[in-house]
Amino acid sequence: MLRLEQYVLKLKSRIQKIKVNPGASNGRKTLIFLFYILLATGFWFLQSLQDEYETTISFPIRYKDLPNNLIVVKPLPSQVDVKIKDKGTLLLNYTFGKEALPIEIDLAKLDYRNNEAQITRRTLESDVQKRLITSTIVQDIDPSTIRVEVDTLGQKKVPVTFNGDISTRLGYMVSGPITITPDEVEVYAPASTLDTIISVSTELLELKNIEKSLSREIPLNEEGFRCSPTSVVVALNVEEYTEKTLTIPIECIGLPSDLTLRTFPDQVKITAQVPLSKFKELTESDFKIEIDYKEAIDLKESTIPVKLIEKPEWIKNYTISPDRIEYILEQNNNQ
Repeated sequence: MLRLEQYVLKLKSRIQKIKVNPGASNGRKTLIFLFYILLATGFWFLQSLQDEYETTISFPIRYKDLPNNLIVVKPLPSQVDVKIKDKGTLLLNYTFGKEALPIEIDLAKLDYRNNEAQITRRTLESDVQKRLITSTIVQDIDPSTIRVEVDTLGQKKVPVTFNGDISTRLGYMVSGPITITPDEVEVYAPASTLDTIISVSTELLELKNIEKSLSREIPLNEEGFRCSPTSVVVALNVEEYTEKTLTIPIECIGLPSDLTLRTFPDQVKITAQVPLSKFKELTESDFKIEIDYKEAIDLKESTIPVKLIEKPEWIKNYTISPDRIEYILEQNNNQ
């Protein structure tokens, strides 16, 4: 194999053989001299490419299909560096050709013993050779073997929660609950972590000024554990809304039997945003308004706040008028 020093000596020898016409001007002599240098260099380069050389190329590694009950405890190499030998003209394919195809390693097919598996040099070299020209010889691979160290995970099923920031166009609203399918997933984690996981949230979904119902597949937020499946389908209904006002009576809780509490007024008005499709079905019986006798005594004020205890789940925006009421307590007559 020719070394770089030999190429340099060859080039010097060729340049020394170049002779320039003595009658030419200095500028022209220089141009002619440079032309012959370039020409000689070009011929030398083309000739030298017929010789064999060594170079190193890198292949990215793509790992796939790790079993759900296993976790890799030590980082795996992201690439292998391969020292190859071939004619210079052929090595140019690797230097100026397309990006090297990644080597795919199926972690599910490895033979795990004592929480460890090995990807041998023979396996790596076989995968590399498939990506090389037939005449190219593999001389070295680094790393020559890959150790896959794993730990066994525990598993349990937990609910999925929606993490979203959603706003609708003016005059529209999200009607009904946001549905998640599936609403539970299997999580895999070390025992110490598994006990702390009570739910899994979706990655943040941001939707602005929407006016149509939609369904989206959203990845789950896997931090410190793994999920199966890794994503869920979130669906929500969007429709136009109007307002509806209902009159709801006030109930008092915790009132001793020997007392009567009178409120002024004895009922309040609830104005709620209602989807057009549910306008007719919404009635007074869907709501419950309460005041708390104990809270009235503790506050020692002439007014007390009213509390909305029951309402349809899809009612999000509403107002209560009045939101505080006056009251008086009366002693019941003994009978």
